[in-house]
Amino acid sequence: MKIIKVPYIEGTPARTNRKTGNIYVSMWHFNQLDEIYQKFIVYHEMAHFLFQTKDEEFCDEFAMNKMLREGYKLKDILHSVTRTLSNTKAHYGRKYNILQHLRIYDYLENNNTNVFKPI
Repeated sequence: MKIIKVPYIEGTPARTNRKTGNIYVSMWHFNQLDEIYQKFIVYHEMAHFLFQTKDEEFCDEFAMNKMLREGYKLKDILHSVTRTLSNTKAHYGRKYNILQHLRIYDYLENNNTNVFKPI
């Protein structure tokens, strides 16, 4: 599995070849993103290869969990992802799912009962 930097990929910051595991990163997109979201994207793309899946939400969850295990703060992950994903219907669903997973994690790991208050 290699990360290959390319000048531009139409419509996405990265793409994975699920046969080779190579991750193609669009530098045009990446140069506009913060480091946390860049890492999230790479982990997301890794999941496409490792699990041979096209399921975007599964790959989001994999990336989020990997970053949480590495010690990234919940709010930084959430802020980075929600700020960068567009407001399309598909991306809204992904943002909502990430928020819900982070709320559950915050409750289970940090005993934060505030997660049950309405958003």
